Amino acid sequence: MSEELAVLESCLKEAEATAGSSEEEIAPPESSAEAAIHSLIETLRNKDFSTALTQVKAFRSLWPNDIFGGTTDDAVQTLLHIYFRHQTLGQTGSFAVVGSNQDLSQASSKLMELNMEIRESLRMVQACQPLAQAKHPDPVVSTGF
Repeated sequence: MSEELAVLESCLKEAEATAGSSEEEIAPPESSAEAAIHSLIETLRNKDFSTALTQVKAFRSLWPNDIFGGTTDDAVQTLLHIYFRHQTLGQTGSFAVVGSNQDLSQASSKLMELNMEIRESLRMVQACQPLAQAKHPDPVVSTGF
């Protein structure tokens, strides 16, 4: 996902640089923020990046300080955020790093270490459940692990 977002960010920044001050006017026909989001996603999928940038700015006037951000927010970052949220709907624990010039190996190692600790904790909980059920013939509340 990080690579996909990095490519999208590059394309959006290029479109933003070439658009300059010639902002095209788009009358947003969307009646709700949800419809506007779907319109933006379709525009991004069609690789019409300059239109997506114009749309997000127009949607800000209709829904200020909503998911489209405020007038001072970076339109590229807002579009990346919307796209990422859409792509990860229904998934938990998703994250992406975009545009970082820092070495992320230490952060990656720490995340891997935490992941292993969580997995071990889950194994321990699962191992304890049969023991708890054997000791208590009454129904035991399960955590779903």
